[in-house]
Amino acid sequence: LDHYEFDDSSESTNDIIVEKFANTVEQLHTTLEDMHQVLKVRANESFEFTEVRFENLLEGVKHQLSEKIRVNEFLIETQFEVETVQYEKSHLENLFLNLVSNAIKYRRPEEKSFLKISSSIKKNKLCIDFQDNGLGLDLAKHGNKIFGMYKRFHNNLEGRGVGLYLVKRQLDSLGSEIHVESEPGLGTTFIVILNLEK
Repeated sequence: LDHYEFDDSSESTNDIIVEKFANTVEQLHTTLEDMHQVLKVRANESFEFTEVRFENLLEGVKHQLSEKIRVNEFLIETQFEVETVQYEKSHLENLFLNLVSNAIKYRRPEEKSFLKISSSIKKNKLCIDFQDNGLGLDLAKHGNKIFGMYKRFHNNLEGRGVGLYLVKRQLDSLGSEIHVESEPGLGTTFIVILNLEK
């Protein structure tokens, strides 16, 4: 931390010092929270597989993000060929929350924004696709960094660059996979392949 001395004669200077200190403490707190989440994923070796209905899961996420969905007139379409799965519910909740909130955050304001979520069986594996028409990513430039810690690719937008890292770690912990297809200006598709072996 920078060294500051309080000056009784300058209230505005003291206010600036206090504000900087508060911001530093808030940033430290946020970083500690991020690390706590990462350590929880790494330390958790016991999982509880329960039946999860995708539509119910999505309704919970839409409730959490209801204001952002309303303000941005964001459309979410679903095509759940497979309606339920036996899986670690908290991991799927985090997956849906992160990918839906990212689709809203990285939308193209000039377009009618949407996210299509579908589930299906492909090559005897359960796949969940999250396809949006947002800003998209340059995979040639950023492809190997997408799931890294504190990685952000649109600097003019809010975010800490932790969500996709945690999603990837949680999927890895159960032998599942996540892949991305994207082009700048043409949207992004995240393909999740769930390992259903307990």
